[in-house]
Amino acid sequence: MRNVPFTHRSGFLLLCLAVSACGAAMEGEADEVETISAVQQPAVIGDRKVAAIFIRFNTSPTPTYTVNDVRDRLFNNADSTSKFFHEASYGKMNLTGHVNADGDYFGWYTINAAPTSCSLRPTYAAMGRAIAATADGYVESNYQHTMYFFSERPAGCTDGAAALGSSTYFYSPADSGTFAHELGHNLGLGHSDLLNCADASGNWASMSSSCAQPNLPACANSGQLNPGNTSCVQGYGDSFSTMGAQFLHYNAPEKALLGWFDPENTATASASGTSVVSVEPIEEPSDGVQRLVVPIPGGDETYQVEYRQPLGIFDSQRFTAGSPVARGILVHRGTLEGTPTRIVNMTPSVPIDVPHYPANVSREALPWGHTFVDRDANLAISLLGVSPSEATVKVTRGTAAAPIPACADAPSHWYLKCGATGVTSMNAATELTAVGDALALTYQVSQAIATQNGGDVCMLVQTHTAGQSDPCTQYWVPAGGTQASGETKTVSPNLAGFRITYPASGSYKASLSAAGALSVTPSP
Repeated sequence: MRNVPFTHRSGFLLLCLAVSACGAAMEGEADEVETISAVQQPAVIGDRKVAAIFIRFNTSPTPTYTVNDVRDRLFNNADSTSKFFHEASYGKMNLTGHVNADGDYFGWYTINAAPTSCSLRPTYAAMGRAIAATADGYVESNYQHTMYFFSERPAGCTDGAAALGSSTYFYSPADSGTFAHELGHNLGLGHSDLLNCADASGNWASMSSSCAQPNLPACANSGQLNPGNTSCVQGYGDSFSTMGAQFLHYNAPEKALLGWFDPENTATASASGTSVVSVEPIEEPSDGVQRLVVPIPGGDETYQVEYRQPLGIFDSQRFTAGSPVARGILVHRGTLEGTPTRIVNMTPSVPIDVPHYPANVSREALPWGHTFVDRDANLAISLLGVSPSEATVKVTRGTAAAPIPACADAPSHWYLKCGATGVTSMNAATELTAVGDALALTYQVSQAIATQNGGDVCMLVQTHTAGQSDPCTQYWVPAGGTQASGETKTVSPNLAGFRITYPASGSYKASLSAAGALSVTPSP
């Protein structure tokens, strides 16, 4: 079942500095991967026949929606459910009717019943089905999916829609995404949830021993750790699947379960040492890897890595090339054949005040240049680089290194937090706040960063999501360009990363105006 609200919020900018060029893939490391296949149900491919039966209770007024309202959302609209399945399955699955290409529709039929109980939905459906068979030749065995549309919500139903076996129940024309969600249940998919993890001290974490346990409780308050700051599962919390919070492609584990990947689209990381894998976007057909599986030692669980870009009809409507997910990777934890799926929250930090993350401000993506570490599994997943065509992912076994906050694999790591302005050397953290309409920082360039006479420093730009309690939400936008000391450059959604060349050691000042003008100048 599904009943999910969405919100969108604006943000302000945060500077991040670290040694070396950010986002570039590491060179000289060989790919050590092999192709694998998940143990799964039979592939869901070919035509799937769908019928819709419209049922009016004898106590209901005239229905407020029509058969054509449903037909449009299922088949005719630009973002219809049938177009979703065709695109998400790479053309391997298509919705159709037994008689008509745009589905078969029966009713409205008036049944001799009032909507007195939610538990009687199968009974109401059987009454409508019997009339459809007699009046219009409906044959249940002709269809893989029968959708029942009631003239009003039966008493006691708290859901917006529901699925049971090959049947789905609706009380309105709903929307194309809700249809895709409920039909996903018919296909065998569970919900796409979010892991809200706490460490042993009750602090937010991307992963912890307690979060890796089976049978985690549901989060009592959506988007929060449970009372006592204990790990929990946020239902529908995956912002990047129709089985979760938004109408986007199914995630990689779900597509694998449905049999929509070819063998070459899945790879598994080496059981030891280091693997470097290029992962291609999940939205379009590919001959490359679109699902990277990282087995977790000691059991049958895995991490599954995917990459998203604003491609196709559906994902392109919900995030842009400047969104965190397009500059990061998504990681799910679970068994190869498991459902529901659980996405890992890669930038948890603090509780949030909305039940779901809009895709364009989500913290679920591991940002470019960052590393996720599972200390219990003794493995790390790093995002070395991103481009419109691929993400370069490194999996390291046998490491318990702390996660790197920015610019992974640099000789040293230095970044800014929110708080206050200050002067610092390049190998220590400092605080930063907005001063008026601008962000400003003075920092010292010395031998610690590169060479005695100066060197290169990578500057990244992040934004904070206004209204959320985390002042350092990571929100990455595309990188590009080079800036020398004394130059001024305007930061835009398409230009937000710079390699700055310093002619000599000394003190420099970086400032970023509210309009996006970035300058780096020597500071006396």
